[in-house]
Amino acid sequence: MLCHMQFAIFLFFAIWVFVMTLFTLFLIPETKGIPIEEMTERVWKKHWFWKRYMDEVEDNPKAQANA
Repeated sequence: MLCHMQFAIFLFFAIWVFVMTLFTLFLIPETKGIPIEEMTERVWKKHWFWKRYMDEVEDNPKAQANA
């Protein structure tokens, strides 16, 4: 049975590789040369997709502890 589905299995994995490539190109921003402390402000809050999931509360960890 698997011998008859070889081409279909190849296409299945080829499509997933293509989808993962698109995800990487469009949804994971470049972070080269950016210190980890500035990652939220300089990368995630400016990205066209991920900025909608960033809260202002995350900026001040002391405010979260006192709340």
